[in-house]
Order: sequence, then C-alpha cells, then structure tokens
Amino acid sequence: MPIPQQGRFIHKTYDELAVVDGCHGYPHHYARLLLPVWCVTLRPENYSIAQYCVPAVTYIAQDVWLSTERQSLTEGTTM
Repeated sequence: MPIPQQGRFIHKTYDELAVVDGCHGYPHHYARLLLPVWCVTLRPENYSIAQYCVPAVTYIAQDVWLSTERQSLTEGTTM
C-alpha cells in the first residue's frame, strides 16, 4: 500500500518569514504559532527509515477578527 504524500516543505529565512507575516497581518490580525512536525521517510526497497523534525508555522486569527452569523445578526449587521 503506497503512503500518501501530503504537505510541502518551504524553507524560509527570517527575512522571508517577516514578509509572510506582513501578508497574514501578524501580529495585529493573526497570531503565529511555531510547531514541531515529525516526518518519517520510508524506503521499503532497502529497509531504511529516516525520522526528523522540522519547524512548521501556522497563523491563527485573533478572536477580535472572528465573527459568526449569530454575532452579526445580534449587532444588526448582515453578512
């Protein structure tokens, strides 16, 4: 059974990360979260397994920028 390939690694410098931060509205609209991601590479043809950890960045909208339909209707605005 083949192992599904998902995700992509994009190596960024701190300067490049600052540009991405600006595009995502960090720190005013989004919080940035840095998480460790463990990767496993299997090569069954020669019975080798490699395991390594890479940092992953994700952005999370701050609560003040989130709204739901219920909140909008309560405030008298429409979506």
